[in-house]
Amino acid sequence: MLIKQVHFGESNHVNNLTNTSFYNAMQGYYKSKIDGIQKEYSEKRDKREARLKERIAVLEMKIQELND
Repeated sequence: MLIKQVHFGESNHVNNLTNTSFYNAMQGYYKSKIDGIQKEYSEKRDKREARLKERIAVLEMKIQELND
């Protein structure tokens, strides 16, 4: 029953009560695996944020050039 209600699409483990409950229940059994997954996602998020900041800086320079 829990598996059928867990959303695996664009959702993450904190999007609704069922996912939160499932996450909390599994965290005790798969602590190291969950930590590894969260670390991987954090690294990807940090890389994505760095690329976005770089792109924003480039676009802001282009805007500045166009305004001058």
